[in-house]
Amino acid sequence: MDKHRVEYAILRTIWREIDHSVEKNLHGVREGRGQTVNNPFTGEETEMSAPAASLVLREKLEHTGALNSGVLDALRAVIRDAAASAAFAVLSAVDYEGAFEDGVQIEISDTDGNKLDHCFHELFDSADPEQA
Repeated sequence: MDKHRVEYAILRTIWREIDHSVEKNLHGVREGRGQTVNNPFTGEETEMSAPAASLVLREKLEHTGALNSGVLDALRAVIRDAAASAAFAVLSAVDYEGAFEDGVQIEISDTDGNKLDHCFHELFDSADPEQA
């Protein structure tokens, strides 16, 4: 597989997980319950539990009358930015421009054994689906 395709596949996966986590948490704030998902093992729909902090925030926003789309859009942006910042820091460590605890370094290679360049943090923003 082309090295650049592998790098972007990794980065898109990170962004997908960031967006999934943000939406899972905001769903609890917006709806007051967990998301309904399809159980891949049974084929049945299952309601996941909402993160407890999301339900507490919903209650407080409802109480103050601030539970509206403008507040939720701003909250989504803040949470997404915080998650992306953490991912960027980890990618910087992967690229040897940050540091893992205890001086750990890792190499990433594709399934053919080709080592990937260390430029993940530099490419991270360009793989953001909201920037496309």
